Amino acid sequence: QMKHDETTIQLIKDTRKLYKTPTLNCRGSLIIGYGHKLDSKELHITSVNETEATEMLIKDLKKVDKQLKSKLQVVLTQQQYNALASFLYDVGLTALKFSGIIELINNDKFLEASLLFKRYNSYLSKKRIYQLVKLRQIESNLLLS
Repeated sequence: QMKHDETTIQLIKDTRKLYKTPTLNCRGSLIIGYGHKLDSKELHITSVNETEATEMLIKDLKKVDKQLKSKLQVVLTQQQYNALASFLYDVGLTALKFSGIIELINNDKFLEASLLFKRYNSYLSKKRIYQLVKLRQIESNLLLS
């Protein structure tokens, strides 16, 4: 049964900034914690500490687990799973669905899938964002490990 674990949580914490107050991300979404998107029911949240941010992250990762469970047809190592979970946490299910990555992984084409990660190293600006380039490289390496 593939799901997130401590190493998934650590990967996300190590590769994301902790926002203690609501912040607009480059996609125009209001985020807090380690990138949790605030929905309309959460707009009253004005600040979080590290513990609360971690709780939000775990809640978000449970959703990621559910989404990946419905799409994956192959068994992955925890590191490979972490790579996908981190990617999905960042880009969302819609992007993952259209990226072709899941189809490649389900067909055991890990190298090809890892190369597609690099397409997601910029946002709307089309400018490559250094942190994202680095993050996609980490995810790509984990997928091949």
